[in-house]
Amino acid sequence: MNNLYLICGKSGSGKTYAVEKLYDECGYDILCSYTTRNKRHKNDTDHIYVDVSMYYHMKAENQIAAETLYDHHLYWSTIDQVNQSDLYVIDVAGIKSLQQLQLNRPLVVIYLDCPEELRMKRMRLRGDTTKDINKRIEEDATAFDGVEDLADFIINVENNDTVEVLKEIINKCEEVSDGGIE
Repeated sequence: MNNLYLICGKSGSGKTYAVEKLYDECGYDILCSYTTRNKRHKNDTDHIYVDVSMYYHMKAENQIAAETLYDHHLYWSTIDQVNQSDLYVIDVAGIKSLQQLQLNRPLVVIYLDCPEELRMKRMRLRGDTTKDINKRIEEDATAFDGVEDLADFIINVENNDTVEVLKEIINKCEEVSDGGIE
């Protein structure tokens, strides 16, 4: 693909589910970022789980493209990952970090806007504790302040089929970048 699609949204908005469906249905490559946090469960494959020394090694080698600190854990991607992927689940700080780089491809920011009640329900279903849910809701209120100004597209998750809307956005953006529809 010509563009890198940055999928962002508050905790429980369905980011990971949506990009996994796009991978299954369309074969898009998902950027699997690094993190120093522990896995949520034994089969958690949302990230590449490493210790903090790996971060400092990659930082010293100028390999890091985007990075953020969330809940005392580092999250980051490498320049190679950014250049080889189609979809990247990322937060606002990571988006801002990426936008400062001189990349060889356009970034398209898509924000999944999801009501708090639905987000809380989804977090409960995935096994998050009430304490963790409340903490994420509180932190997201600050971390996502101004996200609408960064977004090229906003999808109302409650009233739309998120995966289908994402497919439409990606198809239109790829047509434009190929010199097609304007």
